[in-house]
Amino acid sequence: MAKEKTKKETEEKETSEPAEPAEKKPAAEKRAKQKPEDTASKRTKQEKIALQNLLFGTSEKKLMVSDEFLNNMAAKYISKRMKTINANYESIHSTKIPEMFFKYCDEIESCLEELIVLEPYYSFKNPVPTVYKRSFLNHKPAALTAMLNRIWRNALQKYPLGKPEDEISERAMECYDEAINEMLKFQDRMTEDDLSLIDSFYKQVHGEEELKEETAEGETPQESSENEENAAE
Repeated sequence: MAKEKTKKETEEKETSEPAEPAEKKPAAEKRAKQKPEDTASKRTKQEKIALQNLLFGTSEKKLMVSDEFLNNMAAKYISKRMKTINANYESIHSTKIPEMFFKYCDEIESCLEELIVLEPYYSFKNPVPTVYKRSFLNHKPAALTAMLNRIWRNALQKYPLGKPEDEISERAMECYDEAINEMLKFQDRMTEDDLSLIDSFYKQVHGEEELKEETAEGETPQESSENEENAAE
């Protein structure tokens, strides 16, 4: 009886205790551990030839390698690109250099395109490259905004802003302007919201500047220049 009771208590304990939640992994890290499925037996001869030509950059009309070799090369091809994708994915969330941010993004998209062309000939576990790229492009604007904020926080950490009425030192202003100019080098790849954010950084240190400055009572710079030309004639 004692043994039966112990067994019963053990079973109740196992069923009553909730299982530990699985550790959540970042999307990129989770994706890296996935491996393409072995579909050699399901692939037609023409699909094998097409996969061979994609992997080796050839234009052969017949299969030149074994199924095992083809699968191994496909796995290496995919693994290499996923390592690049994962490393760059991490980097876009830490870099404070706009040039590097867009370089990493371009490399991610390029590697994903190279994997997407394999989809008709090689089965991937979810998310497949097409889905992964769509997810990345949806996430990219938020990553860009976060990068711009990191750059600005870094500038403010070097030269903290005082009260609005306090004068900003020349070295601090150079630091702020340099950060803003670096951002604006890639304004053609930014949205209006991104440019508005950069504008808000500018106004923090330069204030609301007048679009027109009066050079004489009731005159704008253009009107003053026209009057001077007329006087010279």
